[in-house]
Amino acid sequence: MSTLEKAIDLLQRMPENKVDTVYTYMCFVDAQMENNDIVQISNQEINNSLLSEPSLSKDWLRDEEDRAWQNL
Repeated sequence: MSTLEKAIDLLQRMPENKVDTVYTYMCFVDAQMENNDIVQISNQEINNSLLSEPSLSKDWLRDEEDRAWQNL
């Protein structure tokens, strides 16, 4: 029997107020997982930006680039 099947069996034997408590906890865990996913995506985006900075700085630090942006 899988863990999910065991959990469902146990939930079916619990009184409704206990099932409500378990559901609330499951929602909490689910929200934490979503937050972790968002943090991981943000960290990856930051890492990508930092990795590309040296390459992009070759263009940013040119005199031509400074002249192009001086009137903006």
